[in-house]
Amino acid sequence: MFLILSTLLLPTLISTINGEIGSQFGESHTIVKRATKPDHFTYTDQKEWLTFNGSQCGNDRQSPINLDSSLATIDESLHLNFNSYDNLLEAGQGSVHSTGHNLRLDFKTQYTYSVTGSAVEGHLMELYQLHLHWGINSMSGSEHAIDGERFAAEVHFVHLNAAYKGFGEKALEHEDALTVIGVIAKNGDPNPGLDILLEAMQSNSSNIKYDTKNQFSLRYFLPGNTKSFFKYFGSLTTPNCQEAVNWIVMKDFITVSNDQIDRLRSLVDEHGDEMKTVVRDVQPLKGRTIYQSDSGSMLGPISLASIVFYLIIHILFIQKCILN
Repeated sequence: MFLILSTLLLPTLISTINGEIGSQFGESHTIVKRATKPDHFTYTDQKEWLTFNGSQCGNDRQSPINLDSSLATIDESLHLNFNSYDNLLEAGQGSVHSTGHNLRLDFKTQYTYSVTGSAVEGHLMELYQLHLHWGINSMSGSEHAIDGERFAAEVHFVHLNAAYKGFGEKALEHEDALTVIGVIAKNGDPNPGLDILLEAMQSNSSNIKYDTKNQFSLRYFLPGNTKSFFKYFGSLTTPNCQEAVNWIVMKDFITVSNDQIDRLRSLVDEHGDEMKTVVRDVQPLKGRTIYQSDSGSMLGPISLASIVFYLIIHILFIQKCILN
């Protein structure tokens, strides 16, 4: 079952987060130009991140972390509204590419999707992109750990506070600049959304954007139950690790198949090396409070809400067949 900002922002901010400083258009794809450090970092020497100019990677509010459900503070007032997330992204309206550090989906029409609610402190947080992280095996691919366990992969929905449109790099000076929704993926059935992204990739190169060829639903990368989640304040998980992120990590999981993860591992970075592991090490909590929206345990790949949802879809499908 089942980082990042608008093109309206200054290129320096895009360079800081995503490693892009411009693009060069071809007939069917986009060539991505890359900046110098810290974009050319590796996951094999994460201590080097501390040496980059302006790095916050050694500060006290870093991500990812281990989300310990037994220690997390319950706050039942936390809620999250997904606005327009049911709208399908039409073929060609998204572009997919390997950044050299993850696989990312961008949107040609910005700020169509957003989240609101108490979990984002009442702000309007507008989605710019989503991307995936993965590891060398099914126990090391999620950036966040839950109760000490890591999983096959993790999806990040990256949102910008609408109040900071046009702020450029200075947006990251604000602690409420970003909200990233993390969704952990376990090994299991293939994820149809990931299939669509991988099908768009015409090569393993890390510097070419390809248009999506099929309709895409963001719901492919969300669990059926989005009411149960962890929340804490942290950082970007890539250099310069700016501490400007309100993290929301779903308790329930989605699934990806071994074949899909193998395909992700075959992507190459700017040096031509296969991206076997694109995951930052778990960081110390250092006195921060982790919140959770309820006390419910993680239900595994298929939550109760998901079961009910898909039963309803199945019943409606059967009824349609009978009527026809």
